[in-house]
Amino acid sequence: MNPDPAVRSVRIAVTLCERFAELLEGPSTVTARKQSGALFGVSGNEEALSLRIGEVQQIYPEIWRHLDEARAAFAGRGIDVSAFDQIRASEGLAIGAAVDVKHTRHGVGQYAVDENVKSANFNREGYARACKASEALMRATPDIDWAGIARAEAEDPNIKAFTRSTTTKRWVMIGLLVAVIAAPFVYVGNTCRQKQNKIDAREAEYRGAQQLSASDRAALDQAIARARSTYTAARQAWAAAVANDALAALAPSAKPCEYEFDAPTAKAAESFVKYGSVDANYFGKGAFTSFSASEPVRDDQLRGATSTIDGIAGLAAQGYGTRAHLDQLRTLPTHVVVFVVDREVEPVAGTGTAYTPGEVAGRSYVFSVAQKRIVCAGTVDVRNAPNMETSPRNDEAKMMLFRDLEMQIRQALATGLRAI
Repeated sequence: MNPDPAVRSVRIAVTLCERFAELLEGPSTVTARKQSGALFGVSGNEEALSLRIGEVQQIYPEIWRHLDEARAAFAGRGIDVSAFDQIRASEGLAIGAAVDVKHTRHGVGQYAVDENVKSANFNREGYARACKASEALMRATPDIDWAGIARAEAEDPNIKAFTRSTTTKRWVMIGLLVAVIAAPFVYVGNTCRQKQNKIDAREAEYRGAQQLSASDRAALDQAIARARSTYTAARQAWAAAVANDALAALAPSAKPCEYEFDAPTAKAAESFVKYGSVDANYFGKGAFTSFSASEPVRDDQLRGATSTIDGIAGLAAQGYGTRAHLDQLRTLPTHVVVFVVDREVEPVAGTGTAYTPGEVAGRSYVFSVAQKRIVCAGTVDVRNAPNMETSPRNDEAKMMLFRDLEMQIRQALATGLRAI
C-alpha cells in the first residue's frame, strides 16, 4: 500500500518534537574561568552542550517544514486547517537555540580572572508551539487513526532496531529519523531488503535536500571571501589604531556612538550579580574585552571571528557548507569594544556581609571593522555601592562584588560612548 505523504509528514514532525524534548534535558550554560592563563574552574560539559545545540538547530526547522507540508496537503483536500494557521502565524525565526558566548575579566594583573560563559537559549516556546500545531492537524483529521499509527510504529521491531543503530551516526540524525518514520507505512508484505532499499533512498533524498544549490554555494564562497578580506584588513590596522599614542589623541565628542552597546536589563543584571546566571533574552548582546593600561590591547574578538571564518571555509571546501553558515557569517561582529583599565581597587569581603567596595576607572573605545579605525570613545568610573547585600561566604561575596562592577561597566559603556 502507498503511504499518505501528509500523514507521514505529521508523524515525522511528532517524532522530531519528541527528540527535541529529550535535548531540552540538561544544563544550558557552560562556564570556564581562568586565572593567569591557567584553567581553574569549569562548570558544565561544553562538548555535550555543543552537540545538543547542533542537533536542535537541525531538528527545529525540519519540524516546521514537515508540518507545513502536511498542512498544504490537508488544505488541498478541503480540510479546515485554520487552527494550525493561527498557531503558525505566531512562529517567528525558525531557530532551535540562540547561542551566546561572553567573555569578561574580573580584576587585572596576576589576580585577574577571565570568565567565558557559553549559553544556549533553547527555543522552548517554539517547541511548545510545534507540539500544538501537530495536535491541531491531527484534530482536523479525525478520520485518520493517529493513535493506531503511533502504536504500529512503537511495536515494529525493525523500527526499534534501526533507531538503536542511529545513535552512533549523529551527522545523519535527521535523515535517519525520516527513514525510520517512513518504515511503518511500508506494506507489511515487503521483504527486509525492500524496506532497507526504501530507507537508503529516503536517506539519500534527505541528504540531497540539505545540500546547497549552485547559487547558494557561490553565495557562501563570496561571503567567505568578503569576510576574510574585511577581517584581514581590520586586523592589519588594529595595532596602529590601539597604540598608546593613538588612543591618547582621541577625544570623544557630544555625538552618540554609531554602535549601540546593548546592556542587560535591570532584572538580568540583578540575577547575574546575585547568582552569576545569564539569560540570553535579557542579558544584552554587548560584548567587550578589558585590558590593563600596562598591557597591549589585543585583537581577541577579531581573532575569534577569523577563526570562525576559517572553520566555515574549511567545511565549505569539503562540501559541508550549509545555509546556517551563511547566517553565521552575517552575524560576525561589526564593531569591537575594548575597555582599558587605568585604576582598579579590588573589593574586599569582610565579616558576614560587610565588605570594602571596589572601584574601576578607565577608558572605553569602539573599533569599526569596516572602517578599520576607532570610531567612538568614552570614560568609565564605577564603584560598588556600600550597602549592597552580599553572600555571607567571603569567596562568593567577592565574586558578587566583581559581578556588580562588571554590570556597572556595561551600563557605563551603554550610556557613555561617544563618536570621536
